[in-house]
Amino acid sequence: ASSTFPDRLDTAYRIRNRALATIQITADQLLRKARERQESTFRAPEQCVKDFEELHEYRGRKREEFEERVRMTRDSMRV
Repeated sequence: ASSTFPDRLDTAYRIRNRALATIQITADQLLRKARERQESTFRAPEQCVKDFEELHEYRGRKREEFEERVRMTRDSMRV
């Protein structure tokens, strides 16, 4: 255990049940299921940017949305 991590995190990574699963899943099956769940269709952009000022506003708006999602995700992971 590293001194930078609290002791309570050490217990979270211990494997308690080492018995084999009744149904084994291969990496190929996992990849196939992940590929099936992905959206395969491309969506066209919803907004048409006419000039540099609009592009700057659009990028600023998207940046704020991204930072808000990062904050929300970070807050939900602190539980």
